Formats: sequence, C-alpha cells, structure tokens
Amino acid sequence: MFNLEHMQECLIISRWTKLEHCQDWLKNPLRVDLNTKIEKLLATKSEDNIYSVSLR
Repeated sequence: MFNLEHMQECLIISRWTKLEHCQDWLKNPLRVDLNTKIEKLLATKSEDNIYSVSLR
C-alpha cells in the first residue's frame, strides 16, 4: 500500500501464525542482507513494525 499523501512511503503487510515466526524472519541473515541492499536504493531507512488485529 502507498501513502496517498506521501507516495514515497509504502506499507508491506505479512501474515504470521506466530509472533516468534515474524521475529525470526526479521533476524534471518538472508532477509537482513536483502534489506541492506534495498535500503541503498531508498531515501531513508526502512522501518520494521509488528501489529496485531487482536490483543492475544
């Protein structure tokens, strides 16, 4: 999704069955390497945030 007021901002949504799986992916060396390469093309650093649709 793109921010309509700031088109340079986008939001990527993933769905995980467990919080630990998401946290493991954020620390995964392959993901870290890919993110480092992508950030070189960006004007600002990427930001990782975790949200939930329920309070479990």
